[in-house]
Parts: sequence; structure tokens; C-alpha cells
Amino acid sequence: MTGNNISYWFYKCQKLTSVDLSKINFSTDAAMNSMFEGCSSLSTHDVFGWRTLSVQYMGYMFYGCSSLSDLDVRNWDTSRVTSVGYMFYGCSSLRSLTVGTGFTLDLSKTGFPVSTLFTADR
Repeated sequence: MTGNNISYWFYKCQKLTSVDLSKINFSTDAAMNSMFEGCSSLSTHDVFGWRTLSVQYMGYMFYGCSSLSDLDVRNWDTSRVTSVGYMFYGCSSLRSLTVGTGFTLDLSKTGFPVSTLFTADR
């Protein structure tokens, strides 16, 4: 299964606690924004093996995932991402975020200060 836009796939699925997307090929997807926005019960999520080289939009991706405690994105390549605002906003239980050398953010392309990844200045 592949696609070009997986934004809002699980939007506001408040009772979702975990999801296995290991069989999905994300290598051609350009948009992941708001993919899990509002999934307040999501506590575990294996995103380690996702191929994110083509992704451009990740804003609000985990917005409001208040039960998410740790996330390992060390294999992600975010070199083409242009939108990351509020990506982890409202993730009040997030205690561990593991990133690797491929997780880079060119803030001149994103239009958001890095502080908006976790907090809001509205």
C-alpha cells in the first residue's frame, strides 16, 4: 500500500492506543501532516523503520497525542520537509524523542521557529 497523501489518516481517533503501519511503504508519500492529530490515547507507536525521504509536510503530525511517551525517529530522513509546526504540540507525556543524523530541519524552509515543534505561541 502506498499513497501520496496520508494526512489525517487517524485524525481525532481518540480511542486509538497503538497502530501497526510496518507493512506500509511511505517512500512516495509527500504529506503526513495531522496524521495522528488528536489521538489522545495513542501511547505506543513504532515509526522507527518509516522511509520519509519524500515527505514534505509533517506539521501537526502528533499534535494532541497526550499519552505518547516515547518516539524513535532516528531512521527518518527529513531533508525535504518544509512544514513541521506544532508537530509534537500537546504531547505532554513525551519523555523520549530519539533522533538520528537524518532528522534535520532547515528552519529557513519551514517558516516556523523550532519552539513551535513542542509549544504554541499563539
